[in-house]
Amino acid sequence: MPNHELSDFLRESSASIQDDYDVITRRSSEDPGTAGDEGEENWCKLLRDWLPNSYRVVTKGRVIFHSGEASPQMDLLVLSPEYPQGLVNAGKKLYLAGGVIAAFECKLTLRQRDITKAFANARKLSDGTARRWGSPYRELHRPVIYGLLAHSHDWKSEGSRPEQNVSEGLTAELNGLDHPRQLLDLICVSDLGTWTSMRALTRGHHQFDEKGATTWKAPSNRSVHAGYGLHGKAEHLNSDNPFTNVAAMVVDLLSRIGRERPELRPIVNYFRAIPGLAGNSRGSTRTWLAEAVLSRAVLEELAKLDSEPPPGFSLIRNTDDRQWSEWGPLFEA
Repeated sequence: MPNHELSDFLRESSASIQDDYDVITRRSSEDPGTAGDEGEENWCKLLRDWLPNSYRVVTKGRVIFHSGEASPQMDLLVLSPEYPQGLVNAGKKLYLAGGVIAAFECKLTLRQRDITKAFANARKLSDGTARRWGSPYRELHRPVIYGLLAHSHDWKSEGSRPEQNVSEGLTAELNGLDHPRQLLDLICVSDLGTWTSMRALTRGHHQFDEKGATTWKAPSNRSVHAGYGLHGKAEHLNSDNPFTNVAAMVVDLLSRIGRERPELRPIVNYFRAIPGLAGNSRGSTRTWLAEAVLSRAVLEELAKLDSEPPPGFSLIRNTDDRQWSEWGPLFEA
């Protein structure tokens, strides 16, 4: 296939982030505060470039919950199209949780402590926003997406293992969570990698015998798996591989918003159809007993659904209908 123009546009955005980092860090020691603000503006511009105009991106604000309590300050917030314009124009830096689609912490240079802080903020968002019920997707995800964006990282000395450091940091924090809805959703380090969270649950499946015949097998024990995958280039593609860490982040963010906002799904399906744009991901997960993290009503419905193959069941995993299902076996975004 010829190189797709969409990958060129995303590659330009990725290069711009790195060029800006080089410029900002030349004088960051003289005025770290200004350098940090400039870094946030870089990511703010990127999000505005790749999200629909109706999704406003604002800087420096706190999320106010129904209880009246507020989150720690967030560097970037993405507001829903329905968010009252008057509240934005008033210049108030408290944003109603019901109108916040996503929030981000931004760093010029990622350090291990930043991952710990981001997980603490993700937990506070999870605890502050109302629990949702009625499907595996709704019960395993909070309504506000939360991520960590960085231009670069602090592990530059010889022998450093930056990818491993981030992956191990994510695993350590993951193992300390009480519930999958507390996960940090994504980390993008522009010059290093993009890690995205996933949730999966055991579901009924076709089992093949040695002759290729299939039988339907309902799960004897149900569990929920959650973890992180590091995106990388799809090696089978040619030298014009469209993958960049920023492209993987953009596709993942749009996909997560698309789960909450069906009107975004046609453009997300288009992005996903470009071979190699978001690359392939690999990683590890931890396991929860399903009864510890899903409601009884959802567990009972899953038992009914898994008693026999769904009508029209397809062995093709990523059909449009299945990838957006709130009852599907895998939630990659």
